[in-house]
Amino acid sequence: LQQDFNTFIFENEASLYQQEGIQWQPQDFPDNGSIVELLQDRLTGVLPMLEEECFLAGGSSGSWHSKIVKKHAEHRNFGVILLQKGVFTIHHFAGPVTYTADGFMEKNKDQL
Repeated sequence: LQQDFNTFIFENEASLYQQEGIQWQPQDFPDNGSIVELLQDRLTGVLPMLEEECFLAGGSSGSWHSKIVKKHAEHRNFGVILLQKGVFTIHHFAGPVTYTADGFMEKNKDQL
C-alpha cells in the first residue's frame, strides 16, 4: 500500500511538473516494500509479533526480542547488535534505526 501511494504521488507530481513546464530532474524513490513487510506482515512482522507477545501469559520484551531475532536474523533490513542485550536495528530506506526491546510491550499496552 505504501509503495502504491509513493508511485501515485510521484507520478502525479511528475505529470503536473510537465504540464506546467517546470524543469526538474526525476529522482528514483526506493521500493520500501521489504521494510514494510518486515514490520507489518500479518504473521511474521515485527509489530504483529509484538502484539502477539502482549497477549501471552508471561510474555516479555526479552522473549519478543528473541523471537524477532530468530525469525528475521537473515532479513537484509534487520540487524542485531550482539554485544548489547535486547537491541536490534531496522534498516529503513532513510537509514538504520537502532531500537531497544525493553519497554516495547509496556508502550504497546498503553491505552493512551
